[in-house]
Amino acid sequence: MIGVTGALVWKGPCSGSPNRHLALERDQVAPPRVGICAAGEIWGGVEQFVLTLAHGLRAGDVEAVVILFHDELLARKLRGSGIPVEVLDRFGKYDPRHFRQLAGVLRRHRINVLHVQGYKASVVGGLAARALGIKVVKTEHGRLEPLAGWRGVWNHCRLSANVAIERLASHAVVDGVAFVSNDIESHARLRRRAIPQRVIYNGIEMPPPRSSGIARRKRNAGTFNIGIVGRIAPVKGHRELLQALVRLRHLDAIRVHVFGTGPLEAQCRRWSEEWGVADRVRFHGFTPAVHERIAALDAVVIPSRHEGLPYVLLEAMALGVPVIASRVGGLREVLEESHCGLLVEPGDPSSLASAIERLLQDAALRAELVDRAATRVRQSFRASEMVREYADLYRRVLTH
Repeated sequence: MIGVTGALVWKGPCSGSPNRHLALERDQVAPPRVGICAAGEIWGGVEQFVLTLAHGLRAGDVEAVVILFHDELLARKLRGSGIPVEVLDRFGKYDPRHFRQLAGVLRRHRINVLHVQGYKASVVGGLAARALGIKVVKTEHGRLEPLAGWRGVWNHCRLSANVAIERLASHAVVDGVAFVSNDIESHARLRRRAIPQRVIYNGIEMPPPRSSGIARRKRNAGTFNIGIVGRIAPVKGHRELLQALVRLRHLDAIRVHVFGTGPLEAQCRRWSEEWGVADRVRFHGFTPAVHERIAALDAVVIPSRHEGLPYVLLEAMALGVPVIASRVGGLREVLEESHCGLLVEPGDPSSLASAIERLLQDAALRAELVDRAATRVRQSFRASEMVREYADLYRRVLTH
């Protein structure tokens, strides 16, 4: 149980004592009452993180409420789990009414630590919390995506402006920062701030021991099913995967399953038609219980140009599905150290095709990668450990 912590405060020599005894007084610190603030507009890694953290805090007897800007799937999942949710009204991005409304939520729930995710939550939530004297913790989940061609200039400029605003706000109001990977920490660390800053890896609830084996028995022995999971956008590497598939047309068993939606979906469908591989690619759209679909795959491919620490990686490792990923960010950190996945250079369809073919043809390698990955995820990426580290960070900022 995560309970009350105390801080020792130096009070100086005791007056009237001839021996000048030192007096130490224990200053009781209130236990964390946490507000977790996020957009909640889509379902992705941040939303999975919020759900996992909220579950873990509740199990550890930490009072927590989730504050969202959108009433979508995350809000429904939280309510279904009995976790308190507050959804703010749909005002403009930085509408002053959001500050007032969020401040009211923080007062009503007697929050003393606000944990923010994303630029809007960081700016609106951070300033509202600071006005009330509430401590602010921030998790850095990723970096600004690179410019994807001239068509994306406006969107890139808009995101860059939001990131700049968030950075300024963070320097002013944040009391503690967590980074989901060492790579993110090296780019997003707040300089010249004497506040707690640490890397806390994402964690997952471990699946039942037999779940991956059951899924493997359901796989079609005549095909080799590869999955790519997440937002269909240039940074995620869908184009490179389709180009790799073109290079693997001589291998009839390969099928690609695309889970997710995004701005590049229509273009990916056109490419699969134009490049003659449409009969081997299936677009499934958004799938809420995607872990069940992952478990039935023969491999998961994550050919991103950059990543923080995606939950799909941890889920594949826990479910006994071998992984091929780009040598970037948290993907490299997790897979390279223990050699529990195949790494390829980002933006290189040829090396991606070679890795897929190697995995297809080498059953012993697949088994070895699965065993190593299972050990790695059990040792380093349990949800309980992630929650413990965040609870410790909350206590640190309350006494800092």
